[in-house]
Amino acid sequence: MIKENPSKFATDLTGTAFSASMTALTVAPNPVTLGLAVGTGLAYGGALIWDNHEAIGKGLSEAGDWIGDRASDVKDGLTDGAKKLGSALNPFD
Repeated sequence: MIKENPSKFATDLTGTAFSASMTALTVAPNPVTLGLAVGTGLAYGGALIWDNHEAIGKGLSEAGDWIGDRASDVKDGLTDGAKKLGSALNPFD
């Protein structure tokens, strides 16, 4: 499984470790178990990002395109509104 899909293996391993550390924190709350929970949680988050990096990149690209489209629409709307306002305020128009 490691050679076949290393990111999936890392996600499974760190997810199990995170679950175990959260259980230990629940059973025996102390600074050591808290540190283990935080550390394994960060490792698990990193493994999830690694495992899903293509989907994350695609989503960020689509979000950037969407924001660019909306910004263009807002700019066009503001330009049209400014022209109409200028025309309405111009007594010689």
